[in-house]
Amino acid sequence: MTLVNVYQKDMTIFPTHRVVDGLDAVVLERLDHDLGELFEVARSSAGTLLADMARLGAIGMYRKGEAVTLKPRPESRPLMNGSEASRDLELNVLHKLILERVLGIDEDKLRNQTHVYYTREPEEAMRLVDSGKSQVAFLLNNIAVKSVLDVASAGERMPQKATYFYPKLISGLVLRRLAG
Repeated sequence: MTLVNVYQKDMTIFPTHRVVDGLDAVVLERLDHDLGELFEVARSSAGTLLADMARLGAIGMYRKGEAVTLKPRPESRPLMNGSEASRDLELNVLHKLILERVLGIDEDKLRNQTHVYYTREPEEAMRLVDSGKSQVAFLLNNIAVKSVLDVASAGERMPQKATYFYPKLISGLVLRRLAG
């Protein structure tokens, strides 16, 4: 067991990005329209996407040669279930509104990684799309530790691949017996 002070100054949760493939041509054809109904879509570029996402508090979407930020419209929030903390979580917005609602990738497909590949490196996500191995990448901002606490306090769970805490524990430490 490890106990960690979650209020530690440098405690961070790095994002795990989602790279999608195997989507139907009709879904891809309607993607811009369907996302436009749920999100404020703003043009970006591969070089500025991460900075634009952080500045706007938005999800990044990258398709070959095209980068945009996606900020949920206020009228999209009621389409999601769960507590306010859960609906505010960027990762849940991605899972519920984009992956499930727009792309048809439900929890079973996510669990079985049928259409989704996970990476912690945004450059790898974009490379996979540029190479043609994947169709679209969704990039995320760091997750605030407070968000995890708020979701847990509401009795809910974080989506899979959501808690890449940093700094990591150093492995291989020698344990000391505490009791005599």
